Amino acid sequence: MACPQLALPLGIDDNPLRVLLAYLAATAFVLAFAHPWRTPAPFLRLLFASILGFVVFVLLDSLLEPGTKNLGRESPFLDFLHVAGTAVFMLGALIFPACLLVRGVGAVVMPIRNRRQPPPVPTPQA
Repeated sequence: MACPQLALPLGIDDNPLRVLLAYLAATAFVLAFAHPWRTPAPFLRLLFASILGFVVFVLLDSLLEPGTKNLGRESPFLDFLHVAGTAVFMLGALIFPACLLVRGVGAVVMPIRNRRQPPPVPTPQA
């Protein structure tokens, strides 16, 4: 889990290495939740959730961006809109593509992994 500690202090200002570290951190975050899954079904739900979340967050970003430019003067609400817009953009740009990547790898690996495992040995009943 060294990626979040490396990407956050460096920032990701148009530097390919820093952007790669940010995507690796997002992928590690998604893998932290997905690693116990052993069947393809949760990965399919992850696909639907990531597509739906991406669309919702793009719409939210499209709504928040003009709101921050049209208010004009400084206010606590404007600061909140800036923070919310940045958070929505970062989630939409980093987390959801990482979800799609984890889903793709999981959907390919899990059927192969499950096929290789021997069937469970029945236990004798008394």
